[in-house]
This record gives sequence, C-alpha cells and structure tokens, in this order.
Amino acid sequence: MTSENQREILDVYYQYHTIVKEMVIALEIDDGEYPVEILNEIRAMMNHLAKCYIADDKKPDNYLDIISKNIHNAKSHLRRAIFDCYKYGCLSADDFYRRFHESMKNVDLGVIDNGSFVVVLSQKYTKAKALLKGAKIAEQDLLDSSIPDSIYEKYQIAYEAFDAIRVYIEEKMELIERTRHKQQVHYVMNNIFGIAGLLGLFFTILFHFI
Repeated sequence: MTSENQREILDVYYQYHTIVKEMVIALEIDDGEYPVEILNEIRAMMNHLAKCYIADDKKPDNYLDIISKNIHNAKSHLRRAIFDCYKYGCLSADDFYRRFHESMKNVDLGVIDNGSFVVVLSQKYTKAKALLKGAKIAEQDLLDSSIPDSIYEKYQIAYEAFDAIRVYIEEKMELIERTRHKQQVHYVMNNIFGIAGLLGLFFTILFHFI
C-alpha cells in the first residue's frame, strides 16, 4: 500500500468520524432511530476499506489496482452517507422546529427580545424551507442515481440553514423558559384572583339576601 493510499484511507475515516458519526448520533438522539440508508452506506464503505487491507496483506499481482479501486468505492459510499445525513438532518431539524412550536403554543414568544425572536426564527425557517425545496427539485431532475456536486452542495446548504434554526432556539432556550415560567405564574395568579373575585361577588349577593 502506498503512502498516498494510506492518506486517502485516513481521510475517509476522518470524514466518517467528524461528519457522519456525529450527525448520526444527533439523528438517533432526536428521532430515536438510525436511518437504514445511512447504515447501509457505512457498511459498504467499511467493506471496501477492509478489502484494501486484505489486498495489501495477500499482495496479488494487481493488489495496488485493487486497493485504488476499493478506496474509490469507499469514498463514493462515504459521499452518499454524508448526502443522506444532510437529507435526514433537514427533516429532523424541521420536526424539531414543529415540536418546539407545538410545545410553546400557550406561550407568547412575541415578548422575547422585544419581538425580534419570532421574526428572526420565522425568517430562518422560511429560508431553510426554500433551500430544501430547491434541493429536492434539483434532485428530481437527475437522469441517474449519481450525485453531482451542485445537488450535494444544495442539500448541505439546506441542512446548515435548518441546523441554524436549532442553534438559534437552543441559544435562546434559557430566556424562553424564563418567559414561559413567568407567563404560567401570571396565568395562575390571574385565575386565583378571578376565582377570589367570583367568590367575593357570590358572598356579597348571598349576604344581601340574608
């Protein structure tokens, strides 16, 4: 195995650990599942890398060609795994955004940051949805199963836009929770005073007729 082969293999492992592995962990935490498409790509990638070491160990006549071919195939599966991570990441972040809004349906988010929070959040979501739509349309126009750089990059940019939504919400979460708690306390106190007022009115009427 040449030093260039070793460098390429190390680069495949590096991208797997720093991109695919981290994104898959995030998907498992958020969605509770490991997308089978990504798992299949990782298995295929690892299988080709294993063939590189087998060829290097046994050294058949064309072992360098075998290694180069399997490195090329491993890179292709890695690329597809990352591509699928971007696609699933967009959907997962979209679900995160929807769950967030559902959990906050009784909270007035308009008071956070003097109203700028909901404006910025809405703008980010609109941008991310538009980018994802553009990526999907471009993918539908493909004539084969290959992934050209242009579409790969469209999904990457769409994922980064969706991930920015998650980051923005998480950055504001402490303020959001304080706002929710304050509004809940205010709601409870209003109910207590409302009930007390009704009781006072009841007893006033009752004493009036006694």
